[in-house]
Formats: sequence, C-alpha cells, structure tokens
Amino acid sequence: MAKPPYVPPLLHGRISREGLAALEPRIALAADFDARLVVPAPAATLDLDLGGVAVRFAADAPVAAHLRDYLGEWLVAAGAAPQVQVAVGTVARVPTDESVTRLVVREDGGYLRATQRGLMVRVDLERRELTALVEVSGLRQDLTNLIRVVLSLFAPAQSSVLFRATAVAHRGRVVLFSGPTLAGKTTVAHLSAGREVLSDDGLVVTVSDGAVIARSVGQWGGESRERRARRCELPLAAVFALRKAACNELKPLSRAAAAVELAAAVPLLSRDSALSRSVLELSARAARLVPVYELAFCNRDGSFWELVEKVL
Repeated sequence: MAKPPYVPPLLHGRISREGLAALEPRIALAADFDARLVVPAPAATLDLDLGGVAVRFAADAPVAAHLRDYLGEWLVAAGAAPQVQVAVGTVARVPTDESVTRLVVREDGGYLRATQRGLMVRVDLERRELTALVEVSGLRQDLTNLIRVVLSLFAPAQSSVLFRATAVAHRGRVVLFSGPTLAGKTTVAHLSAGREVLSDDGLVVTVSDGAVIARSVGQWGGESRERRARRCELPLAAVFALRKAACNELKPLSRAAAAVELAAAVPLLSRDSALSRSVLELSARAARLVPVYELAFCNRDGSFWELVEKVL
C-alpha cells in the first residue's frame, strides 16, 4: 500500500505536532499525478554547480533564460555525467488539485512526488532524476523551491546540507543567522546595511577535511525580489540562532545544543532514515568546528552586530 502524503518538517518544525496531525488527513496528491506531469520539450541543456552538486537542467525557453540570467555565475561547461538531472518546463498553471501552500510530499516505490503552490515535481530517488513543472508567472520563486528539493535530497551525499538562514559576508568569512519562520532572518538582512548579504533564505554548508565552507546558491526569499544572486564560497565563521527580544543578548550554546540547532535548520523532505542520519552526522561535525550562539536581538536597529563582532 502506498504511503500517504505528508508535510515535511521544514524550518524548525514550524507546524506543531497537533497542527500537522490535523492537516495531514486533508492532504492528497492527485491519483493521476504522473499523467498530469507533462514537461514541454527542452530548448536547452544547462549544467550548474550548486554548492558542489552537479545538476544538469533540460529546460524549456523561459526556464533556460531565467537560469542564464539569474544563476549565470553557477553555470559550468558540460563535462562528466551530472550527479542530478532535472527536466523542467513552464505552464500557466500547475495541473494539481493541491491547495496547501506548504510543500506536500508522497514517497512510494522509489519515487518522491511533491507539490507546492506553483511547483509540481517527481523525483526518481535511485536514478537521481527529477521531472518538474513550474508556473511562468512565479518563475523565480518556483525554481528556487525546485532547487531546494534538489539540494535537500542530494547535497548530503556530498557532505553538504541546504541550511536555511540569512548569510552575511564578514571579513572574508560567512556569518549565518538561523531560526524558525518569524524569528527575524529577513529582518537581520534588512538591518545589515553596509554589509554584503549573500542570502536571506539559505545556502549550502559543506563539512570536510576539518573545515566548514558556506556556498551561496542563489536562494532568496519572496520578500527579497530586488536582490541579485552572487556566487560565493567562504569559510563559515559562526552561526547565530535568532530569538526576538526587547534587548540584545548573546550566549554560547553547548556542542550538543549547537548540533540540534544546526540540524533543525536543515529541511528534510524525505523520511529516509539514511538521509536523516547523514544530516544529523553533518550537523554534529559542524558543531565541533564552528561556534554556535543564541542571539536574542532587538529588531529596531542593527545594534546586535556589536555583540556579534565581539565573538568573531
């Protein structure tokens, strides 16, 4: 019997267990999901290096144009076989009955099927092949969500995770500000005037050879439409778990608490135990190498940076 659809635990579990239990019985992916998922013939094949994951897109004209324009810095020359292949095209409206705005996922028979607003995607987990439709009216955000699916599922095999956070460049390194929805990640981006904000949504964190490297992958939230993506790869200096408060306060987290905080910021789309174990192991390794703090901050100005700079 096929497993029922579910809402994956994204962003620190921003839906409670009770809320999730109430929501899941109302979720359904169309029985003819695969039949509806008809992708137009590709106009171009583009290879991108997304945080160390080699992804080949077979894309129709609108998607290819967007990838060249918005993610041009991540384009690479076609070479060896890619680690992930994505066939993607645009439609006026994604042909799904799903009305839940969060990502809804179903796994069975080696496939993962998911839909969210203007995105509809099927993943062959063994072959690492994705087939997807996105809505042309929301192309940037829908492709961003598609890339999240790719990296959430396949980055851990490269000793990497997609980490949901605001990233700010600081003296040749990267500082991350993590937290659940409404914790203040986008607010931190807006209050970091004069500093280079690399993303207010997420980037890839790689743990290898005793170092932790942060790599931008063009991820911006829907509130940051004016932002441009820039490819960047820098050592990770520290992670600050955000909590809004009346005044600024900073305290270091224990290694165990730090590992939990890091793992909580990684979206898990699959219930596969091996994938979960990889994320937990990478989070624990990162917590041994990079300091993690809880930052209670006042969201009226950028004065919290005074505390942050003292520990960097």
